[in-house]
Amino acid sequence: DGVVSDVAGQEVILNSQESRISSLEQSDETISAAVEKVHTDTQTSLEGVEQAVSRLEERAELAVTAEDVSIAITERLEDGVSSVTTETGYTFNQDGMRIAKSGEEMENRLDNTGMYVTRSGEGILTANNQGVTALNLQAVQYLMAGEHARFEDYEADRTGCFWI
Repeated sequence: DGVVSDVAGQEVILNSQESRISSLEQSDETISAAVEKVHTDTQTSLEGVEQAVSRLEERAELAVTAEDVSIAITERLEDGVSSVTTETGYTFNQDGMRIAKSGEEMENRLDNTGMYVTRSGEGILTANNQGVTALNLQAVQYLMAGEHARFEDYEADRTGCFWI
């Protein structure tokens, strides 16, 4: 009877140990899945951080480049440069700003007296303190003259001056 009782007690202990082992195996699988998820999430986060750092590095390079250009211009101006001419046809000097590419017929000039547009040396648009003068002015919809007159096309072949 004592042996049977011991065997039955040992059987209960073994069943309990089997349950604990099964429970631990399930916990281990849950922990492994959780570790895998954390690893995946961390990897995704690291890739996002790496991309953000890469973008920041690009911006930093651009900022440094812009700063370098600004410093270079300042240094040149401090050396007595009073005129800057770019490859794109812009000239900045004491006479104002001039936009004209060599070999092109159009030239634009802006200074403290006004704006001047020429074609092959002939003035085609001037805007200054005297008003606006233009050669071949085209009003797409209507033209206002003074405070009360408006010229506009109407019907297929007519133009009228209207009192407004």
